[in-house]
Amino acid sequence: MRFLTSEAAQKAIVLDAGYVPTREALFTNRDVVNKYDYYPKLSDVVKSAVLRPPIAQYAQTSDILQRYLSAALTNQRSPEDAMKDAANETRRLLEAGRGRTENGGRRTEE
Repeated sequence: MRFLTSEAAQKAIVLDAGYVPTREALFTNRDVVNKYDYYPKLSDVVKSAVLRPPIAQYAQTSDILQRYLSAALTNQRSPEDAMKDAANETRRLLEAGRGRTENGGRRTEE
């Protein structure tokens, strides 16, 4: 593990395969920037990245968003309507999940 996270190994992986490094210094490394001139700006993107929400229904919420984004991008729905509908469907999914118990998936009274 130490080897793969070392600066030398990360640099080789970036240069050979184009993977985004975990070492911050590599975003401005001369050899890396010579090959990938956008890497200094990519550093800002990586610094502002956020993790996916830690919810049990992540796969389902992602599917909802993908379907509605696709509808908006293919002009099947307006972007505003698609995002409103995606938000509503996601809310229903999350609310249904809150009403379930851990054993058996039965609804509980709140």
